[in-house]
Amino acid sequence: MLVEIKNVFGKVIYSSETTSLKECLENAVKDSADLYGANLSGADLYGADLSRANLSRANLFGADLYGSDLSRAFLSRANLSGSDLSGANLSRADLYGANLSGANLSRANLSRANLSGANLSRANLSRDVKIKQPPIQLDAIKYGIIIFDAHMKIGCEFHSIAEWYGFDDRRILEMDGKGALEWWKRWKDPLMAICKAEGRS
Repeated sequence: MLVEIKNVFGKVIYSSETTSLKECLENAVKDSADLYGANLSGADLYGADLSRANLSRANLFGADLYGSDLSRAFLSRANLSGSDLSGANLSRADLYGANLSGANLSRANLSRANLSGANLSRANLSRDVKIKQPPIQLDAIKYGIIIFDAHMKIGCEFHSIAEWYGFDDRRILEMDGKGALEWWKRWKDPLMAICKAEGRS
């Protein structure tokens, strides 16, 4: 059947003969279609491969993106509020100014994602992690770093700031070997100073 993707104004921006919107969207990405402003509100995109997709200003309100690959996707100013992004790969995705309020980001890979200006109010990183303040993001060093209200993500490791402060050498070695320990010894104090200065604990 012919499946169409429309923009927020109702104009068809891509169509293909497929069985689902998910397949149509994946085809659009493979064809390098410009999906700027696509209206995908409430769509079931579970496990979709959307890496490198241009979804700038797209409406993904309430969409199911569980386990999807959005690595290197362009999602600036997209509406992702209330969407399920648990387990999604958002590494290096451009989420500048995106609305992620109330989104489920538990187990999502946010390494080196651009979250500057993103609205993360009420977003969930796990069942017990809530976000009230804009995250602090540092990407110019070996591991991508995102500092939340009381948690910090360094590379793929996500722990409370208190846990990071208390980790011994053995625990850091377990994360990524000798290089990680050398890096942590150099950056622990500056990172903890940033957390303290910005009222993150």
